[in-house]
Amino acid sequence: MTTHSKQPTAPKLKNHRLKRWSLLGLKLALGGLILLGILTLLLIRAGRQDPPHEASMGTRYERCRISNVHLVPLDRPTVVSNQVVEVEGNRITAIYDAATAPPNETALEVDGNGAYLMPALIDSHTHIFDRADLASYLGYGVTMVRNMMGFPMHLRWREQVRSGVFPGSQMITATPTLNGKEGMQSPFHKNLSGPHGIEKILKQYQEAGYDFVKIYDGLNGEQFEAIIRASEAMGLKVTGHPPHGLDLETILKGHLVSLEHVEEIFQGLLDYEFDEEVALDIARTLGKEQLPITVTLSAYNRIFESVKQGKPYLEDLSKNELNPFVKWIGHKSLQEWVDPHPDGRDWTLKKYAFMEKLVLMLREHQVPLLLGTDTGPNLTFPGRTLHDEIDLLHALGLAPYEILVSGTRRPSQVFGFDDRGVIREGAEAELVLCEQNPLLHLETLRRPQGVWSNQRYYTEGDLEAIRQLGVQHTGVFSTIGRFVDHLIQK
Repeated sequence: MTTHSKQPTAPKLKNHRLKRWSLLGLKLALGGLILLGILTLLLIRAGRQDPPHEASMGTRYERCRISNVHLVPLDRPTVVSNQVVEVEGNRITAIYDAATAPPNETALEVDGNGAYLMPALIDSHTHIFDRADLASYLGYGVTMVRNMMGFPMHLRWREQVRSGVFPGSQMITATPTLNGKEGMQSPFHKNLSGPHGIEKILKQYQEAGYDFVKIYDGLNGEQFEAIIRASEAMGLKVTGHPPHGLDLETILKGHLVSLEHVEEIFQGLLDYEFDEEVALDIARTLGKEQLPITVTLSAYNRIFESVKQGKPYLEDLSKNELNPFVKWIGHKSLQEWVDPHPDGRDWTLKKYAFMEKLVLMLREHQVPLLLGTDTGPNLTFPGRTLHDEIDLLHALGLAPYEILVSGTRRPSQVFGFDDRGVIREGAEAELVLCEQNPLLHLETLRRPQGVWSNQRYYTEGDLEAIRQLGVQHTGVFSTIGRFVDHLIQK
């Protein structure tokens, strides 16, 4: 006798199918997670692998003698003619009048041919997203940058430049940006939910090797004060945007080493109000307290010119050879400002004009100004945009000497390098050779004839080769990998 198995009822059959689909969905979800994990690991691995650089650029020296030069020492607004400078290691050891200089016996001899020797430039506010950017900076006579949003890659690149593995501008770097929940947030910021745990976060950053703390405008009073207390206890300097919810008196109690962006004076301390009377009060207070401001007109000038000139301006900017991922972001950002609504156009033009007034107010009340660019966003170009910033300040009426001090001696003092940014015995030999007197011809700085940095001498030909290295960027995959690495580690 044959027995037949009993057929399942309809509800049981339906439940069986649901279980099968649920199991399939679970497998697909698990497979998706595994693929995402593999992709993330591949991105991070790509982001952590810097292309090898084998070409030796510049001349390494133990001792160097620079003859037949006119000095622009920038500890005073004068030129000292017909000088000889002797360098040992990374220090200036002697300065002679050409007529009384002893003969050279063992040092590398560099004939300046009557050119002008001055301290090399510093960009006090930039964002480095590609190692090639550091080469570009060096090629334009900028031998130090202050990176204002720290990623893990910056710690690696900083050491590669210091050790001579890669020819580039020396870098000091901020921690990952500390922000609160109340302002404009970014996935690349360390967005704090409260004041608790800040000491632990800063301790981790300090142990990782970041040089100073960067704060942003969304911090509340409790978070700001907690960051200041913890930083002071650890010996860390703090700089950044003035938090928008705090008054100037509270901010001054934080003893920040600098405030960033004239734009943030308008957006934060002035709360977007075109109030010249209040602006003057702020300038007086900042001048009295001698709190430095990093100006950074050039980044917002990109927006201003996009509004004024429209698509042709953006197309011309887009010809710059930038990291492709950063270039895509910058183009997308500026595209929003091309052909805006008339109200938006008028407001943007008014805002930039007011920012220029703020610069002049700060200067009038002797607020220490720092030369910086906010390079990174808005299709700004590493190194070259610092010279654009110089031109913008000069067009406003600032004298070449005060502009050059803001990009050499003053940031050196603010950052704690008192023996940098001037030419005198005992100072660091971070130098640039210019064809013309930069106190009269600022444009001469755009094409330096020679640079001394990190115990290497770079000829004009070396600098051209370094500028070419500065446009050899890593690809999109590696760049995204560096961003993903930061997102995981921050």
